[in-house]
Amino acid sequence: MRCIRIFAEQKWLIDDFEVAQARPRAAPHQSGKGRAQSPDKPPRCLSEVAQAGHLCYECTTRLATRRALPHFTRMTDPADMRREYTQAGLSEENALADPIAQFRLWFEQALAAQLVEPNAMTLSTVDAYGAPDSRTVLLKAYDERGFVFFTNYHSAKAGQIEKNPRVSLQFPWLGLERQVKIRGAAEKISTKDSLKYFLSRPRGSQLGAWVSHQSTVISNRSILEMKLAEMKRKFGDGEIPLPDFWGGYRVVPALIEFWQGRPSRLHDRLQYSQNDVGEWQIERLAP
Repeated sequence: MRCIRIFAEQKWLIDDFEVAQARPRAAPHQSGKGRAQSPDKPPRCLSEVAQAGHLCYECTTRLATRRALPHFTRMTDPADMRREYTQAGLSEENALADPIAQFRLWFEQALAAQLVEPNAMTLSTVDAYGAPDSRTVLLKAYDERGFVFFTNYHSAKAGQIEKNPRVSLQFPWLGLERQVKIRGAAEKISTKDSLKYFLSRPRGSQLGAWVSHQSTVISNRSILEMKLAEMKRKFGDGEIPLPDFWGGYRVVPALIEFWQGRPSRLHDRLQYSQNDVGEWQIERLAP
C-alpha cells in the first residue's frame, strides 16, 4: 500500500473531498505497510486515508503537527464567504425609548439564545500616540449609570484610560445577527463596589488578581505558577483581600447604537444619543 504522499507526487489532488488525476511525475513513496502498488484510484479524502493507515510514519507526524502537504489544503477565500441576515428587524416603532431598557431586552435574548459569553465585549481605547487598542473584557454590571468591567489598574488599558477616558464597547451577538456599540467615558467605580464584586469571585480568580502584573513582559509561564503558589501559601485558607491595584470601571454612555442584520446588507441601525437636556433621542443610520 502506498503512503498518501505518492498521490501528491503524482498530482492526485484532493479538493472538496473529490479526486482528480493528473500526469504521474514521481516514483512511489514506500510506506510501512509493505511494497507499494499502484491503486486503481486513490481514496476519496485525506481522512479516509489516515483512518485506513495509508500514511507512513513521517507523513503521519507531519499531518499531526499541521504540516501536511499543501496539495491537501483547500484555501478558503474570505471574499467567497457570504450569508444573508434574515432573523429579525429593528424599527423605530418597536425600539424602546430608553437605550438601557433596549439593551436589557437584547441582552436577555442573547442569554436565552445561549450564545457563548454574551457578556463579552470589545473594549477599545487609544494610547498616548493616538493608536487604537482593543481587547475583550466581560460585562459584570449595567444600569442607567453605565456598563461595568473589572481589571488591573496598572494594566495597559488602565493607563490609556487614565490619559484619555473616551472609550468604546461592542457586543458581537453574531448568533442573533446583532451587535451593540457604545461610546462614552470610563471612570473608576468605588472601592466598596469593587470589593463587593471581588468577594463574589471564585478563589482562584481572587488569587489571579494578586498574581498577574497585567500587561508586563514575563519570560515564561512558570513565573505565574510560582507566584500563584506563593500567594496560596501567603493567604492560606483565610480571606483574600482586595488588591489596591485592582477594581472596576464604569463606561458612562454618550451614544449607543443597536445594529440588526438584514438581507442585501441593508441593515437596521438605530442610534441613541442624548440632547442638551439629557434626554435620549433615536436616529436611524444608513447601513
